[in-house]
Amino acid sequence: EKYDNIGLLRSLVVKESYKGQNLGLKLVNYLFEFGNRRAIQELFLLTDTAVDYFKKIGFVEIEKESTPKKIKETREFKELCPDTAVVMKKTIT
Repeated sequence: EKYDNIGLLRSLVVKESYKGQNLGLKLVNYLFEFGNRRAIQELFLLTDTAVDYFKKIGFVEIEKESTPKKIKETREFKELCPDTAVVMKKTIT
């Protein structure tokens, strides 16, 4: 989801039988390229299961209070993700 020059990565799933083929990384790299073409400078996500994976590809944890207002206003942030979810961001430009 695009909000001005920032984006929210909602979901990224690779079917179990396709894991180990770097498809997740290919999907994320495509999203980075897509974001660059759409003038997205930072990409945000919330996770409680994949923190280590996203750290490996350059995302960093941030405090929930540091999350941009546009992201805080999303249904994902307000309703769908549990309170235990970690907010992460990556600069993609």
